[in-house]
Amino acid sequence: MKTLIVYASRFGYISDCTKMLKEKINDQVDIIDILKQKPTNLNEYDNILIGGSIKMGAIQKQITSFCVKNMEVLLDKKIGLFIACAQIKSKDRYIKEAIPPRLVKHASDIQCFGGEYRNEQLNFFEKKMINLLEKFAEQNNSDRPGPIFENITTFATVFNKKIDKKN
Repeated sequence: MKTLIVYASRFGYISDCTKMLKEKINDQVDIIDILKQKPTNLNEYDNILIGGSIKMGAIQKQITSFCVKNMEVLLDKKIGLFIACAQIKSKDRYIKEAIPPRLVKHASDIQCFGGEYRNEQLNFFEKKMINLLEKFAEQNNSDRPGPIFENITTFATVFNKKIDKKN
């Protein structure tokens, strides 16, 4: 059994999450950052986990393109979907806008790993947007965005049960 994790990460948070996820999956796992490398032969994998980060309400276009281009192959695999986003309550909407409905329905689990701002990597405009979001959250007594590492464990646990059933 082999699992592939395909992800896109601009600032590194989702990259860190995929490394944690890899350690929790009971399988041989390869990781590919689709922004740096294109997956070659998906047929050598039994399971594929797909994730990206949400910025300005959208996932990286490379993730959406990967899903559309490889739809038929992905529908023959066990798949899981994950995102990193600050607005956790909007997880389902973001997934539905980014991933074709057939894949969303086919996924064994869909999870949000929270989000983390890495200010040293943000440009001026992004920093201003983050400040506005934080003020809005404070004024509305909303939770501030942050990592939800326990969701990585939950996601891996659900996926491992699916893998074990397959064996």
